[in-house]
Amino acid sequence: MRKQTAYILASLFVSVSALSAEGESTMQEIQCEIKPISRSKIHPKGVAFATTSPTMDSVSSNWSGYVAGTSLDGSASANNTVTYAAGEWVIPTLLPTSEGTYSAIWVGIDGYMSGTVEQIGTSHNWINGAQQNYAWFEMYPNGAYEINGFPVNNGDIISARVAYKDNGVFKLVMFNHTKGVSTTIPSTYTTSSTVARSCAEWIVEAPYSGSILPLADFQTVTFNYCSAIINGVHGVINNGAWVNDQITMQGSSGVIAQPTNLLKKGDCFQVAWK
Repeated sequence: MRKQTAYILASLFVSVSALSAEGESTMQEIQCEIKPISRSKIHPKGVAFATTSPTMDSVSSNWSGYVAGTSLDGSASANNTVTYAAGEWVIPTLLPTSEGTYSAIWVGIDGYMSGTVEQIGTSHNWINGAQQNYAWFEMYPNGAYEINGFPVNNGDIISARVAYKDNGVFKLVMFNHTKGVSTTIPSTYTTSSTVARSCAEWIVEAPYSGSILPLADFQTVTFNYCSAIINGVHGVINNGAWVNDQITMQGSSGVIAQPTNLLKKGDCFQVAWK
């Protein structure tokens, strides 16, 4: 059951392609309020990830998706090699659950075999009989922040990127292609001198708050246009210049969320809630 038959929703990819072809220069840059995530909101925590090898076919307690890097064994040789990670997804419509459930979708750098994570994404939680969406970023081990005022609605096409500039400064940008807006996180929040820059990720996560929380039923999340720059090479997830790991989220009762094999030209995959 580890490998799943790949399938593509043709109409979804047509709409995504059409919107992605629109130049980012046409996006309206909006200023958003950056506010610490309150205790009433559950958000990702960078060090919660645990893998069983790496085996290039790993199992995690809270991640599902793909990771890429020159080496995924935690060795220092991979450090300072990743300068860019980007991807696109559609905000899911959650199915109701009887209890509070939580999910996060993000792209980023680090966290697979390191103690730092530079990430930006969206959260989708089912709380008190309703879906809650919001955008956020985190430069772990620093705290997470909500991007207050950035539109995140069911069905919106979102893309995001994390780029390393220089001198410990990252540029984190999020786009809402459906609404035609973007926002850039001020560099005062995105500077760190201790980052590893050892891998790039495209992940659906079960957030952490004292323990890993129940995963919201997001049905299927489609990642599209996934790319990275590693050792100066710009490519898709399965570029031959590096290795990648397909990660299944699994708990004590079995598979929780599972990615497909890579689709299209290696820049696309889906994660199915199980």
